[in-house]
Amino acid sequence: MRPRRSSEKKGQKRHADAVPNQRRWSIRRWLGRGALVFLVLGALVVALFYVLTVRPDRRSAPYRRAMKQLRATASATRLLGTPVEAGWWVRGRVGADSAALAIPVRGPRREGVLHAEAQTAGGDWVFARLELAVDDAALRVSLLPGERRKKDGKG
Repeated sequence: MRPRRSSEKKGQKRHADAVPNQRRWSIRRWLGRGALVFLVLGALVVALFYVLTVRPDRRSAPYRRAMKQLRATASATRLLGTPVEAGWWVRGRVGADSAALAIPVRGPRREGVLHAEAQTAGGDWVFARLELAVDDAALRVSLLPGERRKKDGKG
């Protein structure tokens, strides 16, 4: 350790001693920024992959038919209000011969989730389940012909 000069106060460093610390700080700052950029780019790649390959297509026949049936069912439009719009984050899958979707929907009165399960039969999509769940699934309305409203999800 070098002897302290009388002009230096305790705790103060000379400028030459501070330069390596500034370099270390600069390197740490750039490494931190690089890691942040890497994480953001990675998240964008994952999101892009999901949107382009995994996410159910809003142009698919099961999605369009489920939304059309929802808008045409009077009990559903009474619950949600009109106009009924689909949310952005559609979950599920659409394959060549089957589909299972959970579509967030909202209207002026309430929000809900439209659950749709369908399979192809002779080139046409047939729904095995088409159900609107509102109020955190406390109230379920079947949109299939001949089925009635279910309360508390029990039937």
